Amino acid sequence: MRERLLAILDKDIDQFTWEGVEELDRISKLILKEYYETGREDLISYYPKLRVFIAMMRGILMRKELQEPSSGGTSSPQSPATP
Repeated sequence: MRERLLAILDKDIDQFTWEGVEELDRISKLILKEYYETGREDLISYYPKLRVFIAMMRGILMRKELQEPSSGGTSSPQSPATP
């Protein structure tokens, strides 16, 4: 599990996919389960950091998806006209 986690986290942000984020989510659940079974403090210390990273990556992926269809060949959004 550790090797897979490191392999996913070693990617550039542009290389992240929904599948990678879902795998991180699965790994975070395993980390929490292992903490409950072993009581290892390092796991419970790492768990919330990983959950925050997962949330950030979900937000980045959503933002990418929302921007792709609306790009329409313009490099920046148009600002609304002021009255």
